[in-house]
Amino acid sequence: MIYHLSRPAEGGMLKVLYYLLTAIKLAGQEQELWTGKGQLAKIAKEMEIKSQNWPCNDCLSLWDLVAIRQQRKLKEGLVLYHGFKSFLLASPKDNPVIVCLYNSIFPPYANHYLRHFVLTKKKNQLKNLKAVVVASKAQAKEVEGIFPNIEVIPSGVDTQRFIPAKERQKTIGFLGRLRQEKGVDLILEMASFYPKWLFELVGPDLEGYQRRILPPNVKLLGSLKNPEDVIKHWSIMVLPSYTEAMPLAILEAMSASLPIIATDTGDIKDLLEDTGLVIPVGNKHKFKEALDKLTGDEKLRQKLGDKAREKALAYDWSRVNQMWLELIKRWEVGP
Repeated sequence: MIYHLSRPAEGGMLKVLYYLLTAIKLAGQEQELWTGKGQLAKIAKEMEIKSQNWPCNDCLSLWDLVAIRQQRKLKEGLVLYHGFKSFLLASPKDNPVIVCLYNSIFPPYANHYLRHFVLTKKKNQLKNLKAVVVASKAQAKEVEGIFPNIEVIPSGVDTQRFIPAKERQKTIGFLGRLRQEKGVDLILEMASFYPKWLFELVGPDLEGYQRRILPPNVKLLGSLKNPEDVIKHWSIMVLPSYTEAMPLAILEAMSASLPIIATDTGDIKDLLEDTGLVIPVGNKHKFKEALDKLTGDEKLRQKLGDKAREKALAYDWSRVNQMWLELIKRWEVGP
């Protein structure tokens, strides 16, 4: 039995869990999902995967005590805790445990000393911690002094779904949650310098950008069921985040053969080594320089896009899922 314990996931983490649940189901292994109300729970229901409500959310609350106590119901099996908050609430008895951390462990806005202390203390409470899965080499470096058994399993991409279009529009796109930490304010600021280009932002608006007065060439498209239908027509993808690990949005843009401008955080520099332009975090001047370079050179956009598509094939979900299944097989117990 494989137990998944997770807060209600969103964004890249939701996609990783969807493909992981799918891979385990296709492998014929028994699994059970514990999570709160949300899209992840709906996915499990549609896939006919056994699930139960687990009151774990991002914010601290009295429900956390219920979530801890509820784990007494765990039977024999491997327990996967997905996300930082789920790990903090971990209380798995003697079950073998794999902790899965998808985002930066020590983001710039967090108290690093406190996080290090909490991670160390929580690790020592777990009797049977088998591995800690991170999405990037940068994350592995962050926690190598805390956890002994670190596995790097990157995000993946459906290369048959995110494909290049024959025709491109004069559009600069962003894919992800609309939050300040994703550099959305920088994108909006840049839009005024390129009035002949359309800026499309795809993703849930978590900080009320739709209530602002936006430049006339900016469109907020919200969350899309099939973002690949929009992405493939872009000419440039931008992701000026302040913190990332291994952003799924970049892999999807690469698969769609897009040249990308992104900040040097997480594993982005390695990922875009010869397929995009990497800029310093928060540097408006370098961001504009990169936009000037790509908007003014169609041949460069084509060259970088072709290389991006070729590199994305190495991150197809079929390969990433195999890494997950091999790790789980190593520690799976029970019926």
